[in-house]
Amino acid sequence: MGRSFVLVSPPRPRERLEAIVRRILTITIIVLVVAALGGLAFELFVSPNMLVRRIELSSDVPLTREQVVSLAGLEGTTYYFAVDGRAVESRLKAYPLVREAFVQKVFPETLKVTLVRRRPLALAYASVNGKTMPAVFDDEGVLFERGADVAERDLPVLSGVRLEDLKPGTALPKIMQPFLRDLGELKRTNATLFDLISEIQVIGSNSGSYELVLYPLVYKVRVWMGKRLNPGMLRYMFFTLYFMEQRGLLGEVDEVDFRSGDAVYHRKGEK
Repeated sequence: MGRSFVLVSPPRPRERLEAIVRRILTITIIVLVVAALGGLAFELFVSPNMLVRRIELSSDVPLTREQVVSLAGLEGTTYYFAVDGRAVESRLKAYPLVREAFVQKVFPETLKVTLVRRRPLALAYASVNGKTMPAVFDDEGVLFERGADVAERDLPVLSGVRLEDLKPGTALPKIMQPFLRDLGELKRTNATLFDLISEIQVIGSNSGSYELVLYPLVYKVRVWMGKRLNPGMLRYMFFTLYFMEQRGLLGEVDEVDFRSGDAVYHRKGEK
């Protein structure tokens, strides 16, 4: 007998493509199932056991570690993945003394917390329960301390601003922030000029506009400065007052106006 042969035709291109697609789908389903099971296992067994066990604190705010933890809402058992860094920062910044708060999560169990305190810029006097009380604010215009003790600080006084029952954390009117930034910059870059300012009177702060009147520490004269505190203009102001004193003119002068860029003075008794 002769040999028998079976002819096997090669797979068609369409069948080959379908086989590849089925294989890819199978692998994808397996991967998704494994990932889902892994995620479920992580949520059920791993995540609940990952606690915040270390808090690294860097701060110049006069608060104890326990106070910071309490303000941050991190007391008791705190799960690492349940911590919302921005929410913690917001809670910390709600404390009047805190200017900036930064929270960094470091896997698997650490939180790094950095606090930056507000720096005193000037004093104002607020009415609290019918009594006048000194208060301290920074270059953002935020009042963060008040009480008899703050009056002893060597800071310029801000007057002419009506402060009624102002609580720590409350900000001065936004219209005043440009000149407060000027004053803050002056303190940082030219402490000598800053220390020569005894009082700053704000004229018309409740009308939507204002003018600044300075009272120098060493000269008994009112000085009109406009809306901003420019270091160059302040140097010119003090030089002019010194020159007038040397010439014997300052004793006859009631006020000096620098708003035009030049010094215009008015003698006592003049309108």
